[in-house]
Amino acid sequence: MVFDFEKFRKIAANIYPQSQYRFEESMEVFRCYFERYEVAMGRPHPPIRASQIERICRVMPYIAQ
Repeated sequence: MVFDFEKFRKIAANIYPQSQYRFEESMEVFRCYFERYEVAMGRPHPPIRASQIERICRVMPYIAQ
């Protein structure tokens, strides 16, 4: 994976909101998403701002598929 997941993980660790999911569980979901994004799009996912990460983590349990 080209996407800098470790940088993402460090940012997320600092702003991770209270959630029904443990931090590590959420990071597994994000890692899978970024890996699949690269395969599908042929390029790494664009960087995500801390505010976006926090919002995604807050709504993650409620996102409809």
